[in-house]
Amino acid sequence: MKKLLFFIALAFSAANVSAQNVPLNFPLIQDYMRRLQVIGEIDSELTFHYRPVDLHAALPDFETMYGLASSDSIRLTLSLVNAGKNDRFEISLLPLQLNTVYNSSYPYTGGNGPMVPARGPQTLLSGGMHVRFGRLSMQVLPQFQWAQNLPFEEYPENAPLSYFQLMNRGLFGLESPVRHGRNPITRILPGNSHLKLDLNHIAIGLSTENIWWGPSQYNALLLGDNAQGFTHFTIHSQKPLKTPIGNFEGQYFVGMLEGLNIPHFSDGAFDNVIRTKEEEDWRYFTGISISYSPKWLPGLSLGVGRTFQIYRNDMQDTFRAYFPLFVPLYKEGEGIEENVELREDQNINLFSRWVIPGAKFEMYMEYIRNDHEVNARYLLLNPEHSRGFTLGFAKYVRLPDDSQLEIKSEYNRTQISINNIIRWPGAPNNGLGLYDNYQVRHGLTHRGQILGPGTGTSGNFFKVEINKVHHLDKVGITFERYGRERNFYQYALTSGESVKPWTDLTMGINYEKKINQFLISTVLRGTASLNYNFYAETPTNDPFSEGRTRYNLNNVTKVAYLF
Repeated sequence: MKKLLFFIALAFSAANVSAQNVPLNFPLIQDYMRRLQVIGEIDSELTFHYRPVDLHAALPDFETMYGLASSDSIRLTLSLVNAGKNDRFEISLLPLQLNTVYNSSYPYTGGNGPMVPARGPQTLLSGGMHVRFGRLSMQVLPQFQWAQNLPFEEYPENAPLSYFQLMNRGLFGLESPVRHGRNPITRILPGNSHLKLDLNHIAIGLSTENIWWGPSQYNALLLGDNAQGFTHFTIHSQKPLKTPIGNFEGQYFVGMLEGLNIPHFSDGAFDNVIRTKEEEDWRYFTGISISYSPKWLPGLSLGVGRTFQIYRNDMQDTFRAYFPLFVPLYKEGEGIEENVELREDQNINLFSRWVIPGAKFEMYMEYIRNDHEVNARYLLLNPEHSRGFTLGFAKYVRLPDDSQLEIKSEYNRTQISINNIIRWPGAPNNGLGLYDNYQVRHGLTHRGQILGPGTGTSGNFFKVEINKVHHLDKVGITFERYGRERNFYQYALTSGESVKPWTDLTMGINYEKKINQFLISTVLRGTASLNYNFYAETPTNDPFSEGRTRYNLNNVTKVAYLF
């Protein structure tokens, strides 16, 4: 027994990483793996549609690189008596990681897991261990979060009541507070932890990790890393399942979403208009997604996903309630009135990615739609209803010093089309947006943040990166254009309010570096917000009227120490 305790202590003092998932917000590694695939330096059939990635199963050659194990690093391995090679006990330390976000004037950027929209400094510290016993994998990776959460202008104080009444149309079925309370935030979270059974190509178990579906580099439309990970049961592929017609990957999960139950504006202003979402018990959330890579078109992958959510106290203990993913796609299939009366919300996404290593090029797209359509005819006549889409690409050019010029770009559009206003003119609670729902009043959110993109309820986001990359190192510039809350702007403009489009124009510097056992990623951005908070003092029909301009300095830094 004393010898066992000695070896455990030794393992904790100097251990390398083994067989764990790469958290979505981990610096350098995921981008590096994807980049090597595009430029043809690794022959991987992984689509990167489903993250986090299990390195041990999907890319075993990267296990050493990820942990950066050296000859003097130690991992505790206990082989059991008369056991096979898979029946052994391994325990290792996971990297210690510190993520920080700083905003000088107002919140900018999402996609940082449980980090909230806040002004001032904010930190997220994580660390833990990974245990493998035969086929059983346990990852304990809790998070400690702190945010100063300084005040900032959340709304124009001189705007009329009608301004906020129109704002409520996009927030009637969504919980997305502008500021998370009025005090500093301190929390300890379960983080990216899991307990799973490894069945070679698939894994089954419980997890609190963030889930990412789709090929996007910056903003996933349905499931991404913009909110705290939710507790869920999962069955998912760990590496492509090979068949005579091609490869398949996918995931099925059942989880629970929670509300935050705080006012939309931290001071409670206009709460009689934009009402606080009272918690109606937790929400049952389930989804399934499948990706297919045809054998005859190398590098191409096509995927589809479907999710449902419903308040737990609205569920009936029937097969239909627990497995809504298998009901007809259209409202006609169950009966239109019966379907409308169900207090549930559906989202569907389609996505694809095509990697062409010979050209060192990849392109991808994602399309998402909220709500059921009545039938196929309505879908064909009105495909733009409650939809969003993403288009993106990456291109690499070898430079004379053996580094690569990287050009990446992505456009996300979650603003609803003009169809919304035409189909439901003046309707306060109908014709809602992509993430809000008049039946499930919290919308597609968890703890007050949208599960998908970090661009708000209806942001249009365009980003271009130009970098020089060499192995894990990167230096370059980024340009971003972010049209905020376009649904509200559209409602207000067509109703005659004095509003101008709130648009953020941003330029930044990217820097990533491996220094000994440290992985460092940082981006420093300066933003000019044109027409901040939309409201314009002069009438909208004056072509020379302008709103206010605000400036913000934003920094996102991620540092990981590999034991």
